Amino acid sequence: MNTTKILQAALIAGAVMLAGCTNHVTQTDKYSGFLGDYST
Repeated sequence: MNTTKILQAALIAGAVMLAGCTNHVTQTDKYSGFLGDYST
């Protein structure tokens, strides 16, 4: 029972961190210029 709660907490924390990382959108003024075209 205790292991199940720890596993659930770890999964929720992982999902929140992943959502936070994938939600970030880089502004065009922050582009480095490495690529010739960023229009994808």
